[in-house]
Amino acid sequence: MKMLGLFSGGLDSLLALRLLELQGVDVECVHFDTAFVNDDRERVVARHVARASSGEACPLSIIDVTTDYLQDVVEGSGGTALDGRGCTGCRSFMLRAADRLARARGIELLFTGEVLGQSAFGQSRQGLRAIEDAAGVVDRVLRPLSARHLPATAAERSGAIDRSGLGDIQGRARRGQLALAGELGIRDHPTPSGNCCRLADPRFARRLRDLLAHRGETAILTSDLRMLRIGRHFRLSAIAKLVLARNAREAGLLLKAPGGDAWSCHPAAGAGPYGRIHGKASDADLERAAALVAHYAPGRAGERREIAFVRGSECKKVLATTAGDESAEALAI
Repeated sequence: MKMLGLFSGGLDSLLALRLLELQGVDVECVHFDTAFVNDDRERVVARHVARASSGEACPLSIIDVTTDYLQDVVEGSGGTALDGRGCTGCRSFMLRAADRLARARGIELLFTGEVLGQSAFGQSRQGLRAIEDAAGVVDRVLRPLSARHLPATAAERSGAIDRSGLGDIQGRARRGQLALAGELGIRDHPTPSGNCCRLADPRFARRLRDLLAHRGETAILTSDLRMLRIGRHFRLSAIAKLVLARNAREAGLLLKAPGGDAWSCHPAAGAGPYGRIHGKASDADLERAAALVAHYAPGRAGERREIAFVRGSECKKVLATTAGDESAEALAI
């Protein structure tokens, strides 16, 4: 018996994997990188990869699906993916992708860590079946955590999987998962929650909407999507955006980001945030950016500060009055 599992890095997928391993199933896993997975899940995935490389865990493939996911799920959802209602389309996408990979490896059966009733979007009995229909994987997806509340799959009916050894968890409460984790000795896991994806974060969703609305003819790169996670973002104009670091770590990430021809900015003297301008900024855009840098630098309201802008070998300084709270809020994304 061989199965391919969708590995999110959350507690649910860890539990589902362990239940099948206890039944002697030959398990492989896949993690689809969409650029939207939360940091705690990414850390668990990285730890599993390290354990797999030393033979302490089952094989885990990480596949970058950012471009297809952005097109098919985010843009193809009619906006629902950006207000927390894109889970159904997301799960169908993941199962289709997993099915293609499984068939290429000669594997017929899939499993996920989904729990019946955990989410209003797609995890009802009807929703789970609709997702299988859309993905073309009816009767080939085992959900070990809720299996005893769901119709038996082909693997259970044939006796290849012992249904009595699977879970009977359902509903939104996470007590069942935590209790099972204790029984199975799984302690190194993220806090159980429904927010595995950044698209459920309203602030991140706003930033992504802004990026999609102002990209023009330019293709969106994975680095563009990862940049949405950090700093403060401000829309300076239709063609320019400012990202201001909130700490030294974010400043380091901005310094390493692609786009060496972009303006960087910081106070010409004294402490203050480091920023990067995306897009072809006009002089008016630089003035707005300077006022924002001054706003978040130490000092008094209304104080004038000299802000340095650097682009390659080019350098210019702009004397700016600190932006007020209302001005900063109006430009914030």
